Amino acid sequence: MREEKSSGLSMVVVVLTVVIVAISALLVLVILRLAVTLNDSAAFAPGTTVNGLEVSGLTASEAEEQINKLAENYVLQVRFADGEYTLQGKDIALKVGANNSLRRLVKDQDAERIGSAVGSQRGQELWDEELLSYDALQLHQTVSDWPSLSSLKDMKSKDARLEYSEEMGKFKIKKESPGGAVDQDVLEQKINDCVLGLTKKLDVVEEGLYGSVRTADSPEMQAALSDANEKLHLKITYRYEVKDANISGKETVGFDQLSKWLYVTSDGMSVGVDSHRLQNYVSEMSRLYSAKGSSSGGNAVFLSSTGIQVEVDAPAQGESVDTDELFNDIVSCVDSKTSGKRDAPYIKGTTDLGGSYVEVDLDGQHLWLYKDHELVTEGDICSGDVATGCETPTGLYTIKDKQTDRWLNGEDYHDWVSYWMPFNGGVGLHDSTWRSDEDYGGEVYLENGSHGCINMPLDLADAVYENVQEGTYVVLYGGVTSSAENAQIITGESSYHKSVGDGAFELELKTNGDSKLSYASSNVQVAKVDSTGKVTITGPGKAIIRVTAPATEKYRRATKDITITVK
Repeated sequence: MREEKSSGLSMVVVVLTVVIVAISALLVLVILRLAVTLNDSAAFAPGTTVNGLEVSGLTASEAEEQINKLAENYVLQVRFADGEYTLQGKDIALKVGANNSLRRLVKDQDAERIGSAVGSQRGQELWDEELLSYDALQLHQTVSDWPSLSSLKDMKSKDARLEYSEEMGKFKIKKESPGGAVDQDVLEQKINDCVLGLTKKLDVVEEGLYGSVRTADSPEMQAALSDANEKLHLKITYRYEVKDANISGKETVGFDQLSKWLYVTSDGMSVGVDSHRLQNYVSEMSRLYSAKGSSSGGNAVFLSSTGIQVEVDAPAQGESVDTDELFNDIVSCVDSKTSGKRDAPYIKGTTDLGGSYVEVDLDGQHLWLYKDHELVTEGDICSGDVATGCETPTGLYTIKDKQTDRWLNGEDYHDWVSYWMPFNGGVGLHDSTWRSDEDYGGEVYLENGSHGCINMPLDLADAVYENVQEGTYVVLYGGVTSSAENAQIITGESSYHKSVGDGAFELELKTNGDSKLSYASSNVQVAKVDSTGKVTITGPGKAIIRVTAPATEKYRRATKDITITVK
C-alpha cells in the first residue's frame, strides 16, 4: 500500500515539474518578445522608406526631424516649354503633418515584426498621403502668377520629327514644339505628387500637360532615327548582263543615291523613297544596260489612234532591264534594310498588244482605251512636268496592279486618289481631283505637269479602272523631253552662320545653265535677300533662302535651299 502511494506521489511531482518548465519557457518567450518591443518598436526596420525618403533605423521623432529639415530646404524646379519656375517649400509652408502618421507607420511596422519570428526585420516602401502638409491656397496663388500657363495658348503643338542634315550627312531629330494652354488644376496635382515625395524636378512637356506631344528623346523617336540612318547607309549592288549583246556591268545603290532619294514622310517618324528620283535612276539603268534594236525589241512601229505611225521603244525579251521590277526591288530592299549583291531583273517578254491596251499620246496629252479592238473611252490627260525633269517615260509597259482609295506619297506631295494603276515602278495612271478641267490637254504639262504619272479626270480614271486588268498593255509615245545632259545645277555654299549686327553679304552661287537666278527668304525677320542675291541680317533665328534657276530651252529648272542661322 505504501509503495502505491509513493508511486502516485512521484507521478504528481513529474507532472508539476513539466508544467513549471513549460510555464517558465513561455515566460522567457514573452520576456524576449517584450524586450524586442521595448528596444525596437520605436524604430523603422532597415531598408524602409516613407514616400521615397530613407528612414532606416530612425525613430518616429528622428524621422520627423529629418524630413522637416528636408521640407524646409525643399526646392522644386518646374520646367515649361518656354520658361522655368522655382517653388520653395517654405513658400507654401511645407512641413511634416500634425497627425502622427510617422508614429502610426512605425507602430504598424513593429506590430508586423512582433507577429513574425523573434528578431525578424524587413524593410518596406511605405507611402502616406498625410506625411507632409502644405498651404494649398498659397500654392494655387503662386502657380497662377506663372505666365507660361498660357503663353503658348495660340500655338499648336508640333511633335518631334526626323529631318535630314546635309552638313552632318545623316538624319537627326528636330525637337518637339509644344503649344496650347496648361490646365492649372492638372499642374497643381502634378506638383502635389512631387511635393509629397520631395521630388525636385517637374517637366511639364514630358508630363504631357500641353497635350500629347512626341518628344525627341522618346523611345519611338530614337527607334525611328536608328531605322532611318540604317536605311541611309545600305549598299545594294546589282549585276547587269545581256550576253548576246555583250552588255555587262555592276551598279551600287548606296549613300550617294539614298541621301537624295530618302525623304521624311508626313508622320515625321519614317522615311520613304522618292518615286520620281528612283524612277529616273531605273530609267537610266535601262538606257545603259538594255540591248537596242534587236529582232525581238527596240523601236517598234505603232499605228496611233490619230492614224499616224509612231515609233515606240518596245523592250526586247530577255534583253531589256525590267524597270518596274528594278524599281520595286530597290524599294523592298530599303524597306527591309537589306544590303548585298543582286542580279538586275530583265523583262520577261513583250508580245502583240492583242487589241486591248491603253494608248497615251504625250504630244496631244490624250488617252484612248481599247478592249478587244473596240474603243471603250478616251479623254485628255496631264503627264509629267517637263520643266522639272519629271517627264513621263515613253515606251511599252503593262499594268502591274489595281488599287482604290489610297495615298500617293513623295518628298513634296501627299495626294489622295480613288484609282491607282501603276505600270512602270512609281509611274501609273490615276485620277487627280485637285486639278481643274483646264489642266488636262494642251501644254500644261510643260510647266505644271505631274511627278511623272498620267493624271486623269475622275470619270475617265473610273472608266479606265473598270476596263483594264493586270497585264493590260500601256503604250506611250511623243512628248517634249529634257535630256539628262541639260540638267541645271546650282553650286555654292549651302549654309551660313551669322550674328546680329553683321553686314550684308553676297550668296556665292553659280549655275551651269543659262537662266537668271531668283531668290526668296522664308523668314524676313531673320534675313532679307534682294534680286541679286545680297542678304541682309534683320534678327536672330533661322531662315531658308530658296534659290531658283528657271527652265530654259536648253536647261531644266533647278532649286537650292540655303540655310541662314543668326545668333
